[in-house]
Amino acid sequence: MNKDEEKSVWYVRRSTAVQGPYSATNVQRYLLLGRLRLSDRVSADGRCWEPLTQRAELIPDEMRDLGTDEGRARFEAARRAIDERSADREGAAHPRPREGNARGRRGSVVVLAGLITVVILLVGIGWYRDFGNGLMGDPDCSASPGEGVVWSGCIKDGIILAEGATLKGLHALNASLRDARLPAVDLSGARLDYADLIRANLMDADLGEAVLRGATLSRADLREADLSNADLRNADLRNVDLRDARIEGAVFEGAMLGNALWIDGRACAADAVGTCNP
Repeated sequence: MNKDEEKSVWYVRRSTAVQGPYSATNVQRYLLLGRLRLSDRVSADGRCWEPLTQRAELIPDEMRDLGTDEGRARFEAARRAIDERSADREGAAHPRPREGNARGRRGSVVVLAGLITVVILLVGIGWYRDFGNGLMGDPDCSASPGEGVVWSGCIKDGIILAEGATLKGLHALNASLRDARLPAVDLSGARLDYADLIRANLMDADLGEAVLRGATLSRADLREADLSNADLRNADLRNVDLRDARIEGAVFEGAMLGNALWIDGRACAADAVGTCNP
């Protein structure tokens, strides 16, 4: 990133909520920390918006190769380094304790530091299991619909596919598919973690064994859809949102619904499978 890019400021929009302005450096940092998403839109003036994925200078290098072990290791190291710098800044803002107090608290500080390290590692492992491992290959937002296409982080709002089309094995993590019309489309085994599927038409679609952890399906049309053995559990404290979705005739046999927000707004039990038990 050159000096001009570093000095630039950006507004970030998710749905109707606008954040910022942020420096380009902070946009990259928040992407690494998961506070911003690749499906968000950005603007330099708060008026003209474009997908974040179209601003290559805002995408951290460590997020460009998550489909390989080496790439995931680079991401993990970068994210850990950012967390450590944040902790250092917070520590520097507080005065040094007296020597006597420091000795008395040393043991508890060591234990606390160990616990924090464990938590960071567990979060990182969970992120790769539920997000990073699903981002296989480089996203190609211009790629034609087809089996195994990678649209992770892409904006595909309002896309229309003919009945019976295939998106089997689709990788669309953190993608925006609002108002998409995908009736009777084969989405079996698709990765749709954190995807925005608000008002999407998925009537009679095959979502068998699809992963929709943390996805937003509010007001979606899921009538007659097959969600057998799909994963609709919450992810990183973000619940799958099915509020006001149409599910008449939908098949949820074997579907994991832990903590999902059901069509009537109630939260399913953490161990709910096949049906939403409060």
